Amino acid sequence: MWKLIQFSSLLLGALVSPTRTCRIHNSGRSADCVGRQLSAVPRGQLPSSLQDVDLSYNNLQAVHADDFLRLPLLRVLQLQFNNISHIHVDAFKHNPLLESLNVFNNSLEEIPAGALTPLSDLKQLLMSNNLYKHATLAESFSKLVKLQDLSMGGPLVMGLKKADFLPLKNIRLQSFAIKCSSNLSYYEPGSLEVIRTRQMGFDMAVDQQPGVLVHMLHDIANNNFSVIQFRNLFEYMYYTGEEDIFRGLNDINALQLIIHRGKFNEHLLRMALMNLQIGLIRRLRVQYIDFARSPTFSDTGASSRITNLTIDKLDLWYISNPDVLRFDWRFTGSTRSSKLSIRYVYFNYVPCDSWVEMEGVELLDISYCRLQRHHAKPPHFNASSNELTSLEDLSVLTSDFRQLKVLDVSNNKLGSAEDSRNCVWTNITRLIAHHNQFVSEALLCLPTTVQHLDLSHCDLDQLDTTFFERGN
Repeated sequence: MWKLIQFSSLLLGALVSPTRTCRIHNSGRSADCVGRQLSAVPRGQLPSSLQDVDLSYNNLQAVHADDFLRLPLLRVLQLQFNNISHIHVDAFKHNPLLESLNVFNNSLEEIPAGALTPLSDLKQLLMSNNLYKHATLAESFSKLVKLQDLSMGGPLVMGLKKADFLPLKNIRLQSFAIKCSSNLSYYEPGSLEVIRTRQMGFDMAVDQQPGVLVHMLHDIANNNFSVIQFRNLFEYMYYTGEEDIFRGLNDINALQLIIHRGKFNEHLLRMALMNLQIGLIRRLRVQYIDFARSPTFSDTGASSRITNLTIDKLDLWYISNPDVLRFDWRFTGSTRSSKLSIRYVYFNYVPCDSWVEMEGVELLDISYCRLQRHHAKPPHFNASSNELTSLEDLSVLTSDFRQLKVLDVSNNKLGSAEDSRNCVWTNITRLIAHHNQFVSEALLCLPTTVQHLDLSHCDLDQLDTTFFERGN
């Protein structure tokens, strides 16, 4: 009978005890509650010693006043990717040490200014991709003097007003990102004038109001940026207007400009480059854009107006249309760029007139481009992860370019005897050719000046020592 009572007690305890849904680790300082389908904060499972709590990717609907009441040491709170529509004004009243709060991609209908007021140590606040309709910050934001990283906005923010960010005028940020509706309706000149930051991100489509770009560039001209990024500048249509909407870009002082996604034609790209060639920006990355020439574009035979683009680094990444390399039939995108990286731009070969313009390139990276033929002349050439087959063609590459020292042709289809004859190399000191399909006879076509040779994973079944006897 006593055993039966004991067993019943154990069974009852098992039914009553909640299943632990969070993993407590780092000596009780961290809680991993990611993706547990939680509809409420599991308060009873969170010890008071916690400093870092991750509740992202759950089904939380709100943050209540007592959810984090017993976590006085909390410094990092991640609530991104939930469905939070409301944060109680006292939600963080007992978390004075909180430094990082992430509520990205929720359903907040207003900026939770009241809840943020007591967080004087807050350094990072990520609250973009929510459902509030205005980006206006309350005056209480001026007290967040330690704030460094701020992202805000969402698909329902139809525009920006001049007073929206005034509370930030005395705060020096490290990064600031703003997201607006893809159907931007208005932008009051001066809206971004008070923002002082090293990194600036714009996620807003100006399809309906292309002229606002001129005002935005004017507003940020007095900053000294490390990076500026435009995301989805034109989301639904290609720009065909005559106004140079990139004018003012030449007044921007930034190390790097990133153009991410969006629709670009030769008309818009030319406007950007025309202003870059007389500006201060030193690096340009164009990635994931949907590039297409205008239906009315025709080759008139005239020279490109992009003749003096002097930048340190040009990246063309993940662009499905290789026409971007010479978008107006004359400009080749590499003029006076010391470092050129072309990745995942799928072409079988690069037009010869593109290579002619690469005399000033010191480092060329055309990896992951499905390249089969090539003509390039840089000192450091990365042609890995393509479909090159001929060592003889590669040797021709160096015949009149004596500065080439490092050649990376790994992950290609090199090494057959048929395509490895009559090779004439000059000055190659480092050859990286792993993950090819070499036969022993092909070794005789390798440069004898190499000091470093990598032929690993090339399926060599025997080694002809003649090459090594000829080497230096």
